[in-house]
Amino acid sequence: MAERKRVGGLSAGTLDPAIKEWQRQAAENPATVSKKRRRDRERVRIFVDITPGLKAALEQIAGWENGEDTSVSQATEMLLIFAARAYGRKDAELLAAFREGKTHARTPRFSWNVEVPDGWDREIESTFGSGKVDGKVKGKV
Repeated sequence: MAERKRVGGLSAGTLDPAIKEWQRQAAENPATVSKKRRRDRERVRIFVDITPGLKAALEQIAGWENGEDTSVSQATEMLLIFAARAYGRKDAELLAAFREGKTHARTPRFSWNVEVPDGWDREIESTFGSGKVDGKVKGKV
């Protein structure tokens, strides 16, 4: 006997567009909205280019081995906020890195390129580096 395919319910494909819009605009009970959900609504996603060594360091910081056991996104947000606060407090080392690493950009979008000091990369590698990035050790599986 052939199995019958179950059909029914309110799937997105069968709803009237006016009903979909009404559901989208439906009021939400503020008492049921968690603090995390409120914070997530205010977030904006960005894309940033980083080195493989920094990516590995962020993954290690976020990992359970260090006791943080959180997402890389949340650990990165915490570190970026810390760095922004340091910049706002006019941290001498950070401001010097911006000044010393500047070269003129050849683009109309911004005036300067900044380079991360080599010492910072070496420090990250020595602190967090095992040579393992994306499942590879020094480029080999």
